[in-house]
Amino acid sequence: MIIKFNDFIKNSDSQLNTKAFIFYGENIGKIDNCTESLILSKKKKYENIEVIRKFTDELNHNELIPLVRQNSNPGLFGDQTIFILNIFNEKISKDIIFCIENHNFENLALIIRAEQLEARSTLRKYFEKKENLTIVPCYEETKFEKLSLIKDFCEREKIYFSEETKKELADSLSNQRIEILNDLNKIFFLTQHSNENFKPEELVSSPAHLDDLKFMNSIISGKI
Repeated sequence: MIIKFNDFIKNSDSQLNTKAFIFYGENIGKIDNCTESLILSKKKKYENIEVIRKFTDELNHNELIPLVRQNSNPGLFGDQTIFILNIFNEKISKDIIFCIENHNFENLALIIRAEQLEARSTLRKYFEKKENLTIVPCYEETKFEKLSLIKDFCEREKIYFSEETKKELADSLSNQRIEILNDLNKIFFLTQHSNENFKPEELVSSPAHLDDLKFMNSIISGKI
């Protein structure tokens, strides 16, 4: 079943009985948010949560199935295991589907993270058709989403940017959530520690400020 990113974040508590999830797309920040939101929801229900993280290149052939079987067994204290699998290709798609169809997921939740899943992907089509599975596309940020991130950041850090400045920032910032938040943190730092008068949106287009090395050198040399 396909669920939009924003709907999943708002209602992750309703996903506690779902056995397996795919969070995929080029926006790693959104994938991280989905993963964190689900873990937090699980922690509200279960006293003990164990998180296991694996990458497909760490697993040998046929290693996934016994690993899932081992962690799907009921715990003595009603523990919940969250198995996070980062995949770079679909070589183990058949093993993943076998695990989902043949193992008890009462005490286990499987999270699959992937940067790319083609429309013809076996795994993607399987998750999209199953009502008891969840797949969340994590696309690049729209301008509306960027504006929301900027507004939330300003409220959280108690800083003021005019509406025009927020719009100009949204036009200048990357479409990747992690990069957006990193740049906002740099802008916040500069607004708090620099004696220069500048417009926040100018920082985003200024390599001298946004290049990490130059930025750190500025701090070390006392220019900021």
